[in-house]
Amino acid sequence: MGKRLTEKDRRMFGAFMDEHNHCWACGWEPGRVRPISRDNWAAPFRLENHHIIGGSGRKHLRSNLARLCSLCHRLFHGDRIRIQPSVLLPLLHIENVLWLKKARDPNWYRPEELNDLSIGIVPLPEEPDDWFTDGYKERRL
Repeated sequence: MGKRLTEKDRRMFGAFMDEHNHCWACGWEPGRVRPISRDNWAAPFRLENHHIIGGSGRKHLRSNLARLCSLCHRLFHGDRIRIQPSVLLPLLHIENVLWLKKARDPNWYRPEELNDLSIGIVPLPEEPDDWFTDGYKERRL
């Protein structure tokens, strides 16, 4: 059973969701139609809060949150999604999500807090690459 959210956590999540009403990776927001048919993907679209450093002991800190649609969230967790017979969407990696955090929520980009959370879980890169300039824009949804 998951840990219950405190009232402070609920307020923090509420403020975070109010400030970020679109997917940081692909730009989708509720009410907009995807450029590719929904029939190609097996999940309904919704915005989700992604814990950058996850796992059973994940912390509900603003610095540890990213805003992703359900599709991009699946790409982060390794799901291979085919949009045409020979075209797979690119996976999102932790470096991508860190770059997005720095770009979309800069006041809460706190790599020192994430490093404290990630000890023994995942090594974090020193500084996120500017991955949008490396061809990802052309592969956006």
